[in-house]
Amino acid sequence: MMQTQTPPNDPALEAMRKLSRRPNEKLDHIPGPNGLPLIGCSFDIIKDAPAFMQTEFKKHGPVFKVNGFGSTSVNFADVDAARMMLLNKDKNFSSELGWARVAGLLRTGILLRDFSDHRVHRRVLQQAFKRPVLAHYAEQLNQQLKRGIESWPKQDSFKFQHKLKSLLLDNAASLFMGAELGKESDALNKNFVALLNATVSLVRWEIPGTSWYQGRNGTRFLRAWLEKQIESRLSSDKSDFFTTLLKLSQDPESEMNLEEVIDHTVLLLFAAHDTTTSTISTIAAMLCEQPEWQETLREELLQLSGDALTLEEFNKLPLTDQFFNEALRRYPPIFVVLRRCISEFEYGGFRIPSNTQTNVNIHLLHHHPDYWTDPFKFDPDRFSAARAEHKKDMFQFLPFGGGAHKCLGINFAEIQTKILLFHLLRNYKIETAAGRKNRFNHLPMPLPKDGLPIKITALSR
Repeated sequence: MMQTQTPPNDPALEAMRKLSRRPNEKLDHIPGPNGLPLIGCSFDIIKDAPAFMQTEFKKHGPVFKVNGFGSTSVNFADVDAARMMLLNKDKNFSSELGWARVAGLLRTGILLRDFSDHRVHRRVLQQAFKRPVLAHYAEQLNQQLKRGIESWPKQDSFKFQHKLKSLLLDNAASLFMGAELGKESDALNKNFVALLNATVSLVRWEIPGTSWYQGRNGTRFLRAWLEKQIESRLSSDKSDFFTTLLKLSQDPESEMNLEEVIDHTVLLLFAAHDTTTSTISTIAAMLCEQPEWQETLREELLQLSGDALTLEEFNKLPLTDQFFNEALRRYPPIFVVLRRCISEFEYGGFRIPSNTQTNVNIHLLHHHPDYWTDPFKFDPDRFSAARAEHKKDMFQFLPFGGGAHKCLGINFAEIQTKILLFHLLRNYKIETAAGRKNRFNHLPMPLPKDGLPIKITALSR
């Protein structure tokens, strides 16, 4: 049986958890749609979340409520609100309570922690993303991604998103766990997909056949897969991050127990391959749509010497940086950052009651006409040194969130993406069927609706 641990005695945490048991106040004084009985606006959001949010933003401005997925939330879509909630100087916004309904299947992962409790666990997990460790990851990724791309079909069309997801999960398991997945990869991928789909489930009961039921079973499968490795890992001489955390958890003074190590590892594997699959898939889709940019990036990457991309060479890729950032702006992996306020506050002339779900709407910030020129145009040059539209305010461009909860893997995501582009574009032309249009599902995260069927052709060098 795995250990349990009493949460830290932080007064802010205790007040927050007591508050969460109270019923929510009505939000009739805040503009926004209530939608249909019971389901609210859920179907409209699932069908086309960007269009729905843009419509409400144009009607009501940067503060509006939305009823959907079983609760009513207040969306905030300007930089001052983002700064207030993400810096959270007054400890008034809880990530744990904000994400609990959507990401509760991730149990005690770092996303679902606040204040002193969050700081303790983040400090431990940050060890996986120090620069010397990232340099080691880069060495391995150059080999793994090159080998993976070489194994993909040539000339014949295949669904890029599916091949990519499998490759990135294998890489994450290798880097963070020292594990070669082999035949287990398909089963793990299937259960990670079930976990992801459950985050936007309308039905939150374990009814067979529902996405929530499948997500719960997916989480159980993933945890069981990790748990069965505990005994052998504790007696091994492995030095990967998962094994190191397991061994640290055995210290009586450890800040983390076995159960928490499992939860953090599930989230780490999830973030290391699912969110990056979204980012790279949207980049590949746009490179197929804009072949002139594909050629521009290829020329830049070919200027680098050697057969591997090192961390020291990342600053020699300004155009690749621009394209990477524009893809994250147009198609942020996380549509909204979820919080719940502990105390009542006022913003934009509205009183926001305590215990209200408060969302920083990343999509609306990334398409706000006050911050971006022609915001719905895919335009990498907006990130050039000459224009630098992203530098108007540090809270207008938030693909990885901000503040104390900013994504731990931000540098890892960049490394993995650019190394893949290095090996892909230097050696292959990528294209999709003539006349195909890019269409994306935006929830739970942006992915091509058709899996992005592409053909890759080797270049003569």
